[in-house]
Amino acid sequence: SRYAPTGASEKPTGKIQSLPQRQAPKFIAAYAGFSKNKKIKAQVNAILSRARYATQQGA
Repeated sequence: SRYAPTGASEKPTGKIQSLPQRQAPKFIAAYAGFSKNKKIKAQVNAILSRARYATQQGA
């Protein structure tokens, strides 16, 4: 899986920041729309917490 906790480089926020500036707002708007769905929001939270855990472990 793309979001496996292999290190800080896998953090979704890094993907957002790496997008071209003109595309980022559109992507963030879509991301915000998706996060309204509780099931997807739970998945996003799990991804983010795995990324934080991997970062704390220095993986």
